Amino acid sequence: MLGCRARLKQARFCAGSDAPELAILNVGRGFKTRRSWHSLQVSARPRGRALRCVRIIYILRGANLGTVYIFRGKAATGKSTLANLLSKELSVAVICKDDVVDALKTTSDIDNNLLNNAICYNILQRIIQTNLDLGVDLILDVALGDRKNATWFFNRLDFKGNRVVKFFTVCSDDNEWQKRHFERISNPLPHQSFKSFEHVVEHYKSRDVNPFEDEHIVDTSNSIERCFGNIIETINAYKATSE
Repeated sequence: MLGCRARLKQARFCAGSDAPELAILNVGRGFKTRRSWHSLQVSARPRGRALRCVRIIYILRGANLGTVYIFRGKAATGKSTLANLLSKELSVAVICKDDVVDALKTTSDIDNNLLNNAICYNILQRIIQTNLDLGVDLILDVALGDRKNATWFFNRLDFKGNRVVKFFTVCSDDNEWQKRHFERISNPLPHQSFKSFEHVVEHYKSRDVNPFEDEHIVDTSNSIERCFGNIIETINAYKATSE
């Protein structure tokens, strides 16, 4: 499982056909922990009418908490580039909104961007929540530059005490930002919805595209190396204060 720096333990226990909501598992010498029964992934072989023996690969991750790295911001501000670099650095999987949109647009005749977005974020919510429930590390590249939309989506998620590090990407050099959009418009991917730079400007004109107080701003008008270095410094500082 990507991003998991944990020890693996094996445990055996017997459960009746009416298993309790919480099971107490022996996962080491004299060590016990409580886990939600429904959050466990098990393979079972029935033995008798009342009992079954279950072998569990239990992932021991400290307090079973993961770290979620979130990249948010306008289009063409470097979210995916930085998220992918961080993924390679930490060996943590990226969940990317554009991948879902690309899949939808290339496997269906749906040409309604609003409908595609609704389906996309429903899919993303289910995938992300599963990973939050497991307590694994993950990186979210989810667009959501508008604060209203971001609040709506993140309120749908139960972070379950997982640690969260948030980055808000901007490009303060308007000429550079415009150049990036021209390149995208000239070579569009399926998720590309903007038809012109004027379309981009109009799209963001009435939206609240600003960082939240708990987000770290990354200005990608600077070099990628500098931006990524700042991200790693932020993460290391966060780890130091949370230990």
